[in-house]
Amino acid sequence: MKKESNSGISFFQRYLTVWVIVCMLIGIMLGHFLPGMKEALNHLEYAGISIPMAVLIWIMILVETAIS
Repeated sequence: MKKESNSGISFFQRYLTVWVIVCMLIGIMLGHFLPGMKEALNHLEYAGISIPMAVLIWIMILVETAIS
C-alpha cells in the first residue's frame, strides 16, 4: 500500500477554530463601531437571500476545494 505524502492537516485546517473566532470578533467589532453597516447590508438582498452571505459561502467552498 502507498502512503500519502500529504497525510497531515494543513495550516488553515489546523487553526480553523482560531479563524472562526477571529472572524466572529471582527463581525462584532464592525457591528459595534459601524452601526449603519447592518442597514447597508440589509439592502444587498435579492429574493430574501443576502448577496454578501452568498458570496462569502461560495468563497468558503472554493477555498476548501482548493485546499483538498
